[in-house]
Amino acid sequence: KRQPAGYAEYHYEFNSWSEALPGTFTQDMTITAKYRQVENEYTITFDAGSGSFAGGSTTITQTYHYGDTIIPPNNPTKAENEYFRYEFTGWFPTLTAGDTVSGNRTYTATYRSIPKGTTLPKSGITVTNGEVTEDISVASIPGYTYEMVEALDESLVPTLKIMGDGLTFSGASNEVCVIIADTVNAVSFNSLSLSGSYGNSDGALYVLEGGNQLTVNIIGNCVFKKTTNYLSAVRNERPTQFAGIGSGASLQIGAKGAIGIYTTNNMTFSNMSLTIDAEAADGVEENYISVISGDISTGSHAVCRFVYSDVAISSSGSGFMLWSMDIEIQNSVLGMNCEGSAGILGGFVVNASNVTIAARQGLWIAGDATFSGASQIKLTTDVGAAISAASGITVPDDYDLGGTSIRLLTDSSTGDYYTFAIETEGVWIPAANVEIHSP
Repeated sequence: KRQPAGYAEYHYEFNSWSEALPGTFTQDMTITAKYRQVENEYTITFDAGSGSFAGGSTTITQTYHYGDTIIPPNNPTKAENEYFRYEFTGWFPTLTAGDTVSGNRTYTATYRSIPKGTTLPKSGITVTNGEVTEDISVASIPGYTYEMVEALDESLVPTLKIMGDGLTFSGASNEVCVIIADTVNAVSFNSLSLSGSYGNSDGALYVLEGGNQLTVNIIGNCVFKKTTNYLSAVRNERPTQFAGIGSGASLQIGAKGAIGIYTTNNMTFSNMSLTIDAEAADGVEENYISVISGDISTGSHAVCRFVYSDVAISSSGSGFMLWSMDIEIQNSVLGMNCEGSAGILGGFVVNASNVTIAARQGLWIAGDATFSGASQIKLTTDVGAAISAASGITVPDDYDLGGTSIRLLTDSSTGDYYTFAIETEGVWIPAANVEIHSP
């Protein structure tokens, strides 16, 4: 039979029967089980995290009864390295004097890193203000710092933080990442190539949140790549224009098993050759891989623009996962190939541009899709409609729609949507291959 229920403080264990059991039953008998009360024992584990306890152990376990006061071990320590020493700051979850046991629990040590002021070696990245040129490890020119920073996984990442205007950075590194502060209005990158793992943090370039417009001048061939499958190669949190300077301006952005660009604000790429690759990585699902992903607050509006640029995009996952943000392509050539979805957008505008998009699933537009000017559009999908727009599709009257017609259709999962469709036996079918162009 089921034993009687206990409480957090104790449980019951079978002890004996109320009467001795006879060898042979000769009459009806009632024999009642008897139980004894046993105090519950709970395990409290202390985990040193990235440090250790005296003697080198990384965990200490203690056994308590319910309601006992927890007595933590002596504080663990974390070994210093060339750039930081560490100070124990407490336990997570928080453990305060007098806390009592209410169940099994693990407490993990937390530490504070204290810079030792160690000078970093030469980086391979140079900076100039137009008068002085130096390796960023020198740090004599005002407007930037170069320091070692701990990533989320506690790996060390040499970090260039730009805080002033009018600086130009050049060179190559497979370790250095760049942060642009909100105090910067303009900065130039001249044949700057950054490619590395950067620990479990955003990758080569991180533009911090700010209200004023930032201009990043791209001179020569610049590269921003993240080689590990976490977060993004470029993160942007303020209105930013990447402006190509000169006929040879090009920008390559690459991510492996991650997002090429993550943005929360307006972005413009102008007057350049732009390549964005989001590659597959072992153990990373397709839905974690995209070319550009965005997230903006409810009620806000943001746009990613490609202006007077040649854009080549490839993805082992999705394309534009921008949700409520728009894509605008103006006077540009854009080609995108995706093994997954072409993307989800707030709006889609193409003006005087050649656009080719091939994907397993077509573009979904939450608002309008608008085509204008001397444009040529080719959209191809393996499944369903090549493009769907919830609010409408607008094209000039003289456009050649390649045998399709703009129709309002209904889907059981998405509801009403506009798309380019083909009539088959009196039924309008969304076109998986769409080719439209101006006269």
